[in-house]
Amino acid sequence: MDLGQQYATITLMLIAGGALGAVHDAYRTSVKEWRFLRRLSVFWDLSFWLFATVFVFTLLLGANHGNVRLIVFLLLGAGWWLYAVTLRRLVVLVTAKIIRAILLILRFVGRLIEVLVITPLRYLFLFVLALVRQTNRMMGHAEIVIVWPIAWTLTLSGRGIIRLFAKKEDGDEGTNK
Repeated sequence: MDLGQQYATITLMLIAGGALGAVHDAYRTSVKEWRFLRRLSVFWDLSFWLFATVFVFTLLLGANHGNVRLIVFLLLGAGWWLYAVTLRRLVVLVTAKIIRAILLILRFVGRLIEVLVITPLRYLFLFVLALVRQTNRMMGHAEIVIVWPIAWTLTLSGRGIIRLFAKKEDGDEGTNK
């Protein structure tokens, strides 16, 4: 490995260690702020480490043709340590602020949808329900006015509704007399 490859490897691994530290802190802050992400913690951890592995090996392929040595891991650790000493607090703070802003926007949009869509639909449903109930009451009154005089007339004429719709019994057929 020539000197240019060594410098490229050192630089890239220091930067990669810091970048992976920042991504990890952003990920952990997200899980802390969004509690629903905790249920999938194993999935997110596995995804992070797969991403980190692919990221580091891609950089190594470009820097030194994929040679993995102990110094690579030491440089990654040193890059992470430099990040932790200098920028960690800032990354965690900015990530938390961004997540809180996203949550605030989501709450606002949810409230807006509730006020502009759900509440009018609720009032429309209540109006239609009241209209159906009122129509049912009016039809009940119309039933008394329309149907019962007809039933009373049929009852008076000797052909009562009960007799018209009653089932003939076995002895009333008239063929066995």
